[in-house]
Amino acid sequence: MASYALAQYGIDSRVEAVILEADGNGSHTLYGGDGPHWNPDGTFNGHTVLVVPAAGRFLDATLQQYAEVPNTEQAALLMGPLIDGEGRGSSPLPTHRRDHLVVYHPVPDGQRDVWRGPQVVAHEAAYRKAGANLAANVIDMLRREFLRDKTLASPYPRLRRLVQALDGAKTVADGHGYRFRLPRSGQEVRLADLR
Repeated sequence: MASYALAQYGIDSRVEAVILEADGNGSHTLYGGDGPHWNPDGTFNGHTVLVVPAAGRFLDATLQQYAEVPNTEQAALLMGPLIDGEGRGSSPLPTHRRDHLVVYHPVPDGQRDVWRGPQVVAHEAAYRKAGANLAANVIDMLRREFLRDKTLASPYPRLRRLVQALDGAKTVADGHGYRFRLPRSGQEVRLADLR
């Protein structure tokens, strides 16, 4: 979903499968150690991260699901550097934190998309819609007075254009999604409608 949200801003990103080594809370586990794959019961054995080349970072927003990771605010999201600026690279990336250790082990190129199993593909339209609504909700915050100038100074041209195009627009959020009513025409638009 986050990848679809970033796409609304013109920011390229991709989900990649990794092998996750987690050590903390008195336990040590390797998730997807025999290679990330889908189990017959429909569960995924492995882990994924969001790679954002333009930012030179990868994000892990689901790390806290593992028993080895403490239930703390600091552990809720991990952001790390991309090894080669474009991807996760070919070396393990250890991330030491105060009370736990996480190591991201790369998988061969042919396995990086293994997360796209039938369950994911079957719900792709819903993920795309949720991503678009998330992006609209976030841009609604970014266009507010206290964040607007910082957003307009960002290195992402489409993000800047969206904030400017939505000057004076009113938010419309209901069961049909998150939209904006333009001040002059009264037309309701989604981010994808704006160029």
